This record gives sequence, structure tokens and C-alpha cells, in this order.
Amino acid sequence: MTFSVSILVPFKSQGQPDRDANWDWIRRRFGALHPNWQISVGESEFPFNRGVAINDAAAKATGNIFYISDADCFVLPEKAIACVQMASEAPGAVIAATRWVALERAYSAQLRQGILNPEPGPHPPAWCEVVGTVSGCLAISREGFETVGGFPTEFVDWGGEDCAFWYKTETFLATGRRLEGDMYHLWHPSARDADSESFKRNMARQELYGQANLKPDEMRALVG
Repeated sequence: MTFSVSILVPFKSQGQPDRDANWDWIRRRFGALHPNWQISVGESEFPFNRGVAINDAAAKATGNIFYISDADCFVLPEKAIACVQMASEAPGAVIAATRWVALERAYSAQLRQGILNPEPGPHPPAWCEVVGTVSGCLAISREGFETVGGFPTEFVDWGGEDCAFWYKTETFLATGRRLEGDMYHLWHPSARDADSESFKRNMARQELYGQANLKPDEMRALVG
């Protein structure tokens, strides 16, 4: 199957130097390593809504395969290519890694000053690791993205929309797939605030999506 790739990136500058520098490096990296992939940047108003931004990027995109990438995450280029290839071959979402590695601040700055295709290795300087993430670098066909209605938009501020989207794709399309390996996250000040009302609402809403996972009637009632 012949396919074209659009990279969907949710990003709006918030005047934070590390976030802006991360996206500058990631953008240049995509241009150097995947020059035939379209970069489509989506925005939202404040407070930032990642789902709205991704859907905005999708509306501008021309490709028939979407590679949804955060503005601060990367995998090795062969992983990204394999991810979009898998998404072109069968329905459902494909996540490009099994482990999400949050790199330390100094190491992130070092990477941004170096080559565009670093190989951090199995134990890079990191402050957090998450196994089983469904966020950061994910591929899905345009048809599949549109079938499930795109990313959910009721999650405002940090958290929840990535898991909710994953549950929707598993329920309406096919079981999610993932590539073995690491995804790397460049450091920036965290927007996560576990004490905020928006975070609590997002986690409660995510839980509802989880309960409806693989139950089409319940998922339809939830998403409207």
C-alpha cells in the first residue's frame, strides 16, 4: 500500500524557553530524518487542550497516515518508520515504544545542542520511566482517526486524553499494538498538577473511558 504521512503535533508556545527549544529541535529532527513527512502543527486556546490541538493539526493534514507526536518526544527513526508502516497495514493505533523515558534537564539540553539522531542507550540520565505509555509517538490511519471521531476534547489542561483516545480506538477499531523499545521525553517544567480540579476531572473522565473500553454501546453513550 502506498501511503503518505502527516506528523500531527499539538503545540502552542507558552513563553517557556525549554518547551520552545524542545520543539525547535524536534521540528528540525523531523525535517532531517523524515523529509517526506508533512509536519502539521495544531493549536488550542488557553488553558491548553491537547485533544483540540491534535484535531486542529489533523484538519490541516494531507497524509493518509497520521503520526501523532508531542513536541518534546522522539524515538529512533527506524521505530517511527516501523510505527507508520504498521498503522498502514491494519486498523487501530500503534504506539512506537513500550517504555517512556523522561530525560534529565541537563542531558536534554545537551541533546538539543548535538546531532539530530542521538542514541541515548539503555540507561540515559532520566528522572522518570513509565512502562506501557500510550502517549508521545503514536500512529493511526486517517480513516481510523476519523472513524473514532478524533481525539476527545473534554480533557482540559494536563492528562487523560491520550488514554481515552487509546480506549476509543481499541473499542471501535482494533486492539492496540506497540513496538518494543524506548521513547524519550525532553525535559521542560511540568504542567501536571495533581491537586488541581482540572486534573481530578480529567482522571475521573479517563476512568469512565477505561470502564467502557471494549464495550461499544457503553463507549458510544459516553462519547455521544
